[in-house]
Amino acid sequence: PFITSIFPLGGQAGSPTVARIEGWNLPWDEVVLDTWTGLRKTQRSAWNSGDRWTNVVTYAVDELPDLEEIPGTRQSLSLPLIVNGRIGRPGEIDLYQFDGRAGGEVVAEIEARRLGSPLDSVLQLLDESGRVLAWNDDHPDKRAGLVTPQADSHVRATLPRNGTYLIRVAEGQSHGGPAYGYRLRVSPPRPDFAVLVTPASINAPGGMLAPITVHAVRLDGYEGDIDLELRDAPPGFALSGARIPAGREMVRMTLADPPLRTKEPIPLRIVGRAEVEGKEVTRLAIPAEDMMQAFGLRHLVPARQLMVDVLKSWRRAPPMRLVRDAPTRIPVGGSAEVHVL
Repeated sequence: PFITSIFPLGGQAGSPTVARIEGWNLPWDEVVLDTWTGLRKTQRSAWNSGDRWTNVVTYAVDELPDLEEIPGTRQSLSLPLIVNGRIGRPGEIDLYQFDGRAGGEVVAEIEARRLGSPLDSVLQLLDESGRVLAWNDDHPDKRAGLVTPQADSHVRATLPRNGTYLIRVAEGQSHGGPAYGYRLRVSPPRPDFAVLVTPASINAPGGMLAPITVHAVRLDGYEGDIDLELRDAPPGFALSGARIPAGREMVRMTLADPPLRTKEPIPLRIVGRAEVEGKEVTRLAIPAEDMMQAFGLRHLVPARQLMVDVLKSWRRAPPMRLVRDAPTRIPVGGSAEVHVL
């Protein structure tokens, strides 16, 4: 059995969700999506009939309420929510309307290509007269791995006045069909963040430092500091420079490992912590490999675990210490000397 399309492409966390499927050699035309609270936002599942398993299908789980589109209508929305819709035929355009207030911020985001849909979305925010206030075609997401091209859309805007506003969803190539599903989130900004760590496989001599790169994915306008820490790491492991400063999207830092060689690779977990709208938020860092595709395009491809293999150290650096214990400040764009013994 092979599933070629699924609709809807997800559901609300903790709510029973039945999706309709199409494909080949399918013993059923519906499956139950696993939407239990606590799952990751993006979930992957396969289903079996006896000893025959389907291919793996990707779908989304979110805390916001969701509903299905009513095709051929200018559907009214009560924010915040997620609309499960699809461009059912070539050239189709879906329209939604909502009431907004002057100065209020709204975010409209499409999840489609990241969930396996072929949709190349184009998203527009319009006022009631039809004037385009904001629009977007492609919005890259570092967490999307080898999804190419990254064709999902994202719009964030401040509403100029009280009144009715429109969301317009179209297919950029004028394609359409049963497989062209999407999930449209329309809500005020939901500031959040994600963290990715590269590389996912580290070979380091015992007692030495291994360089790592930490990438921040800043969502819906979050720009604050993100502190990182090792969670439940064996003795001897430590992070240095473990902060992504406000506004930065990438920082290099070092991982210290114990002096003795380990018998087998050790899994590590890195957690990001930040204060978001007055609340402390923690996110488990996603291990990834920085890979090149098509002679220049780079992608952060998620891995299952962050693994460290502590090797035998053949050379030891001579012991060193700072001449002065006072902090050394490096001016932006400048340099500073550090004296060691």
